[in-house]
Amino acid sequence: MSRSLENGLLKWSFAATAKNTLASSVNVSGPVNMSQQIVLSDGVSANQANRTWYFTETLASGAERTIDLYDAASLDAGAGAGNDPLGLPVAMEEIVAIAIKNKNVITSTGILTIEPSASNGWLGLGSHTGNNGLRGQGSISKIQPHETGLDVTDLSNHKLKLTAVNADVEYEIIVYGRSDDDESSSSSSSSSSSSSSSSQSSSSSSESSSISSSSVSSSSVSSSSQS
Repeated sequence: MSRSLENGLLKWSFAATAKNTLASSVNVSGPVNMSQQIVLSDGVSANQANRTWYFTETLASGAERTIDLYDAASLDAGAGAGNDPLGLPVAMEEIVAIAIKNKNVITSTGILTIEPSASNGWLGLGSHTGNNGLRGQGSISKIQPHETGLDVTDLSNHKLKLTAVNADVEYEIIVYGRSDDDESSSSSSSSSSSSSSSSQSSSSSSESSSISSSSVSSSSVSSSSQS
């Protein structure tokens, strides 16, 4: 059995024009832009990923959700508890990109707070509570394409807590990661799989899975503010 992540794309953009009208009615303006685009190939090195997971739900006001970023324990995104979109087990030892969005309308009073769980909390995204939580249409993302990624350690550094404050909150989370800290280990495993594929081609073909046209995009912003 083999699986891969293909056509991975991480992209965000801030674009605006700063403008000032002088007393003489002359307009002065200039661009204020910043953007990033990273194409991910399949693997466990820099600018690579080989695991992905997506989940969405509505949290009732006051309810909490603990997300296990290592193996998505007990959470069913549609293909079985703890599985990726293709029904295969999730096991992320590094996170390359993570994004969370409050899907409520912008006028909603519901706030989504994000923080490490009190037990075995994941520290990679920090704490965003109170007025620093995500209001309607707010989002947060973090990208670490370096070969070390953002470390996830099962049983010690892997749990994220989300809480709905003031009202129900519909949210979504997407994660790209890597299944093995050691590239050589992954490579040797791939070689082993290749050597046996000729004798099991029909079985491997039926079990092979591929994630195509995957992308993570944080909001493209022309003007924004944060509390």
